[in-house]
Amino acid sequence: MARSEAGGEPGGSALGSLFDPPTEMTFKGNFEAAKACAADEDRWLMVNVQSHTEFASMQLNRDTWSSPAVQEVVRAAFVFYQPHEGLIPYFFKLDGNLK
Repeated sequence: MARSEAGGEPGGSALGSLFDPPTEMTFKGNFEAAKACAADEDRWLMVNVQSHTEFASMQLNRDTWSSPAVQEVVRAAFVFYQPHEGLIPYFFKLDGNLK
């Protein structure tokens, strides 16, 4: 069975959904499209890199990005892009281990 971005099971428990990423404010598309969108809309690009192995990433989803006040501020001034850490070497052409 496939896992969701936050590590919970699709259609799974309410506990798992607490850690879901903020899809309602996350840019739908790739990094280049997010950069172009931010430039076109004269907003900042906010990139929040997530790791499936770091509980702190899940805590950000649960405690910070889920807040209506935070979402309002982010939507007003930023294009919000939330990739998984495994994609970062492709954006920045990095070699080797990121740790």
